[in-house]
Amino acid sequence: MSSLNTAGRRPLKRIVLLAAAFLALPAAAELLYRGCWAARSWLERDSDDKSFVLYSVGESTAAGEPYAPEITPAALVAGMFGGRIGGRGIRAVTVARSGESIYAQYAAFERALRFRGRGPGAVFIYSAHNDATLKRGIPPFERLREKFLSRSMLLRDLLFFAEKHLPVLRARTLDTYAHYLRGVVELSLEHGLTPILSTAVSDISGIDPGLFPGEGLTLEEIRAMLKKGLELEAGKRWREAVAYYAGRDGAHPRMRAYLRYRMARCLQAAGRHKEALRYYQEAVELPVWDNFGRARTAQNELIRGLAAGYRLPLADAAEIFSQRSPHGITDGYLFIDGHHPNMRGYLLLAGGFAGRLSAVVKEPLRRNYSGPGEVFREFSCGAKCQASAFIASGRWLFTSAALHARPEERLGLARARFESALAADPGNFSALLGLGLAEAASRSDLLSKKEGIDWLAQHRLYYGGDYRVADEQLDDVIEKLSACGVPEKLLERLSAAGTIRPPARADRR
Repeated sequence: MSSLNTAGRRPLKRIVLLAAAFLALPAAAELLYRGCWAARSWLERDSDDKSFVLYSVGESTAAGEPYAPEITPAALVAGMFGGRIGGRGIRAVTVARSGESIYAQYAAFERALRFRGRGPGAVFIYSAHNDATLKRGIPPFERLREKFLSRSMLLRDLLFFAEKHLPVLRARTLDTYAHYLRGVVELSLEHGLTPILSTAVSDISGIDPGLFPGEGLTLEEIRAMLKKGLELEAGKRWREAVAYYAGRDGAHPRMRAYLRYRMARCLQAAGRHKEALRYYQEAVELPVWDNFGRARTAQNELIRGLAAGYRLPLADAAEIFSQRSPHGITDGYLFIDGHHPNMRGYLLLAGGFAGRLSAVVKEPLRRNYSGPGEVFREFSCGAKCQASAFIASGRWLFTSAALHARPEERLGLARARFESALAADPGNFSALLGLGLAEAASRSDLLSKKEGIDWLAQHRLYYGGDYRVADEQLDDVIEKLSACGVPEKLLERLSAAGTIRPPARADRR
């Protein structure tokens, strides 16, 4: 009998041992992972004790695009303080994530702080555009990740990298935005850093909203609905154009934002600026999909409330930009594209951060940049550097025109950026290629048909910095542009520049 009992216990014992091993394996992996991070942190720990560190958390604007990595808001702030705060040298650390949600920004910041020493510092937080949504709620997976999975450093990092490749894991709602923005603030305070929040700002009048067919609305219907209004605008019959657009405001939900925008343009041209501002803002607030996110009022009110609740300094960029824009209507004077500031705009943003930091550290600013020219000289950003910024902006605008029912406005802006790049650096291959693509899209269906979109994707001609076209692809590109009606003279300039172009820089987006 005892032998039977012993035999019966053996499978059970094996099961218990296997279960214990199964449970021990993740625990061992977690301990090993934490040990590796601890060793790495000890070996690579920042010299924070000797520096005043300025962290930049957020998205592409926090990183300084399209001037990054040469010029960033934190680097401008450091220059405004003369490179020192409290007798310590200033070191700027950019942990911003272009195109990523606030969750990814929070995760990147948490990882960066693992190397932090004990010295003083501050955190500039500018984040909104990648989470510009009206959706509410926190999905169940997000709650699970926060309550259980985030307790493990290994799982937390695995999820951070998984989100980059699995869009299904991305939760972008106003509530998740608020949750992780608060998380960035609390991480800063836990590590003895001063968080400085900023509201977000966009160009609301210089670039039109998204206008894409779908949900029962065809391209032909869109163009037919707009035809008379655009004719009235061309004749400067502003009052009639506003009335026409207003009469069609409820025709289709997908057109509401665009119609409000056109009404705002007419009202602005007629000198009715307060009404124009209201309609521009309404166009931004409407739940219409676009391929870039303009900051919404709900986000900025949340940021202001968070700063007030934690008693934190606030750089109210939305208010600062509004005060420096004619009649409070932000436009292309301070922006290089839809929501990335140009250097005038970056000086305003950096000045807002610097002023708040000055009040916190009780130390005056030692330098006031006279304008973009002085910044470019200070950071050794010459003609080629400035041309690269215009090219990156032009590519952003070109890509945002894809599938748009009226791409003319965005393509016109893209063309202007590429021409500015050529003015700064004549013969620049990337500027000529960008100009050729903009011309091709204006003269054909390159950006409105699947075949054209696929061709652009195949040649990696969407977002990016300077263009990288292999020699064996250049003939194909020129042939395609020729078929789209691009003038021969421009193609000849492009071909000549292609034979002497220097090795392309890596894409910066």
